[in-house]
Amino acid sequence: MIKINKLDYPDYYPCSCGMKLELKINDYTTYYKGKRMKILDAPVYECPSGHIQTARVTKVRIKKLLKEAHKMNESEINYQS
Repeated sequence: MIKINKLDYPDYYPCSCGMKLELKINDYTTYYKGKRMKILDAPVYECPSGHIQTARVTKVRIKKLLKEAHKMNESEINYQS
């Protein structure tokens, strides 16, 4: 288990392709209400084949952060702050 923002994350999950999704801290881009948003330092699971997944707890926090950033007309958020 790895602790991020006081939450425990498993080191890996099985991927649908049969490989392991390993926990990494990465930046990625998504869209929220038609606006491109960059998320910095987010915990994501990635396999060697390039598949990416986020944990449910991460998705909940990112959705909240995206909503706040959209209200403030920001296009970049830091997951760790």
